[in-house]
Amino acid sequence: MTRPGDAAYLSTQRANLLRFLPAAQAPGGFGWLDEEGVIDPSHPVELWITCRMTHVAALGALADEPAAAGGPDRDELLALAAHGVAALADGPLHDDAHGGWFAAVVDGAPTVTTKQAYGHAFVVLAASSATAAGVPGAEALLAEALAVSERRFWDDAEGLSVEEWDAAWTTLDAYRGINANMHTVEAYLAAGDVTGDAVWHERAGRIAARVASWAAANDWRIPEHFDADWSPMLEFNRDEPAHPFRPYGATVGHGLEWARLLVDADATLGERAPAGLTAAAVALYDRAVSDGWDADGAAGFVYTTGWDGTPVVRERMHWVLAEAVNAAQALGLATGDDRYADDAAAWWGYADEHLIDHARGSWHHELDVANRPAGTVWPGKPDLYHAYQAALLPELPLVPSFATALRDGGPLGTAILTVGECVLDVVRMPDGTEAAHAGGSPANVAVGLSRLGQQVRLLTELGDDAAAVPIRAHLDASGVATVIAPSSVRTPVATAVIGPDGAATYEFDIAWTLEAGGLDLDAGHLHTGSIAAHLDPGAAAVTAMVEAARGHATVSYDPNVRPSLVGDRAEVVARTEHLVALSDVVKASDEDLLWLYPGVDTDEAVRAWSLLGPALVVATLGAEGSLACLRGHMIAIAPLHVDVVDTVGAGDSYMAALLDGLARARLLGPQGRQELAAVDSATVEDIVSRAARAAAITVSRAGANPPTLTELDGS
Repeated sequence: MTRPGDAAYLSTQRANLLRFLPAAQAPGGFGWLDEEGVIDPSHPVELWITCRMTHVAALGALADEPAAAGGPDRDELLALAAHGVAALADGPLHDDAHGGWFAAVVDGAPTVTTKQAYGHAFVVLAASSATAAGVPGAEALLAEALAVSERRFWDDAEGLSVEEWDAAWTTLDAYRGINANMHTVEAYLAAGDVTGDAVWHERAGRIAARVASWAAANDWRIPEHFDADWSPMLEFNRDEPAHPFRPYGATVGHGLEWARLLVDADATLGERAPAGLTAAAVALYDRAVSDGWDADGAAGFVYTTGWDGTPVVRERMHWVLAEAVNAAQALGLATGDDRYADDAAAWWGYADEHLIDHARGSWHHELDVANRPAGTVWPGKPDLYHAYQAALLPELPLVPSFATALRDGGPLGTAILTVGECVLDVVRMPDGTEAAHAGGSPANVAVGLSRLGQQVRLLTELGDDAAAVPIRAHLDASGVATVIAPSSVRTPVATAVIGPDGAATYEFDIAWTLEAGGLDLDAGHLHTGSIAAHLDPGAAAVTAMVEAARGHATVSYDPNVRPSLVGDRAEVVARTEHLVALSDVVKASDEDLLWLYPGVDTDEAVRAWSLLGPALVVATLGAEGSLACLRGHMIAIAPLHVDVVDTVGAGDSYMAALLDGLARARLLGPQGRQELAAVDSATVEDIVSRAARAAAITVSRAGANPPTLTELDGS
């Protein structure tokens, strides 16, 4: 069972947060979402929201993880990021007359005409992330945004950003603010990473050093508001203490957010960093936690405190909690101190209980003092940025920044390669009627994985004949990327004869001659089995591929024995046990095990395979359910009762859902092997039970027709 804050939980969080993103798309940018995830027309299209949504869409596309049911896939996320880039480059938020960006527009006309450093920092961040994601027009947008930032907001003499201009850039407001400078640091670090221009890193470091010095002189409570001479105004907005952007007093969440950014600046600049940034981050974190967490007798972080640490605005904002876990993650990486992991675990537990809206999605943005949803400062759910980054940061190194780390490190989702036969399945019903379906066990697994949102390729052989036509069409329609190995064989055909009880027996016309040399087959997980793993000469190539893959990928195997094709039982057992020993995950039916080991109980055979090396061995027992062996521990899965149409492809649907569940729990791929070796039995029981549901859906309808993600998990 997943726990709040662990890898599987965070993966689910990211996918569920992204489900909220498409509904925010509006003419000219992105709108303000209400509690239901619908645009609230009482709010304008705002610059900061448009930028943050563009940034999150780009990060989601770069992460390229399986979508939640009903959520956007990579192509949709790229389209959303492109919408944001186009809105910022050519939409009504862009001031074509004077340059820069308006803060808000309604019906294409600006309603807030001032030019604010806060929003402009987010243009830089959005453009940086979109550039890393390869969104058309993003690089030009980034160049423009950096030019505006440098010319209009950067004060080189002070090493800080000024705050706000009028529309024509003629009058500079006297107010100076730390909030805008904080997001300028984040934007400059991202821009420096994407462009390779170290000047942006250096400027981020200069801002960070100034803020650290002010905080150190004020008992590590950051002065937020300044006059034109950069003198602190500690009583600013005392009469409006809950202002969403300029609240009175010390903002607990900013102490936490600055702690993360000081660590990032220190790590980015290395020897060029101003002295003491990480030490200052530790002090800021400790002060914010001491002042803000459980400060009034109830769980959660208060929004603001006075200069003596007494709570002022006691509502709980979601972004404060998100920045707390970000700061803990960054400081844990920077210092190696285990206390930060303990803090993050506690705070994810709080988020799961109070902030995350498990019924409607996203996070409640504000809670009252009793931890009930509220909306006095932040109504609705307009922002994915804080929560998505909190769920993403544990997957990334300390530096570089989010988008560059994803661009350089590759997708978070595990690319799966399925190796094996495609077969044209001809189904002959008890009444003598026939129907043809594209099939083959490895191909069925690939289709099942694709329908569940996984990145999957299929390495196979197909003939240049009529039987291949429906197979190619089926694979294309299912979104499976197919690698056809050179071969002169005809397309395999299998006839499934359905008995009165719905069970299938098989007749085959198949050859398998795979030679995989010279093909680009790199993947984080390799799955094989069935005919391809046992029918020579191609089976020898499959075994060699599995042996080679062990060094860089996890491996799964389903023997799916076809007695009429595989020959001598002793030779089959030897080959099977060799592949079992090379695998991390093995699935077999009780019929497979009975043929391989006559007279041996299924649980005994499963235990024996587990001793050969795989972390997880699963046996399907038909109407009796399933049996899993996790590192020697047996887990029984109760059967599901369903009206059976036929059993064609049921085991393959089971296998696909099993791999999908393991991938979503971050248990596949080169990093997943270690996690799989330590995963708890409750998590595996959930995954195996879900695989059984996938098989139940398949047997309830004709042919090898695996479920979609929506069918399996709901919308």
